[in-house]
Amino acid sequence: MNETITLDVELRAFARRDTEERWMAVCPSIGVASQGTDVDDARSCLREAVQLWFESCIERGTLERALQESNFRQI
Repeated sequence: MNETITLDVELRAFARRDTEERWMAVCPSIGVASQGTDVDDARSCLREAVQLWFESCIERGTLERALQESNFRQI
C-alpha cells in the first residue's frame, strides 16, 4: 500500500557558528540537530533532518507518541 501524508508544520530553529568551518542548526522542539559548512547549508541540512524525523515516526507508527514526548498537545 502506497500512501501520501502531507504535514504543514512550523517549528522554531536556530543556527550558530560552531567552529571556523562548521555551523550548527538545531530544532529544540523535537531534539533534531544538523550541521553545515555555512549557515544556509546548516539550515538546509536541518530541514532534511526534520523531514526525515517525521517520515521515520510515521513509518514506525510512533508520530503521536513522539509528539507527546516532545510536549506537543492536540488542539
